[in-house]
Amino acid sequence: KTYALMYLKATVVAVLRKYRLTADHTNMKLECKVMLKPASGHLVRIEKRNEDVLIN
Repeated sequence: KTYALMYLKATVVAVLRKYRLTADHTNMKLECKVMLKPASGHLVRIEKRNEDVLIN
């Protein structure tokens, strides 16, 4: 279980180093239930980062 969690975290870090996640919140419609959440889900855009800017 511990190894799987560490592997998952390392994978997320590797993806976030190579890609940029952006979200557009301008047209977001919210549902008011027990928790406030987007009615149409989370709209996220994934863009590949410029490799020249990455720091190793």
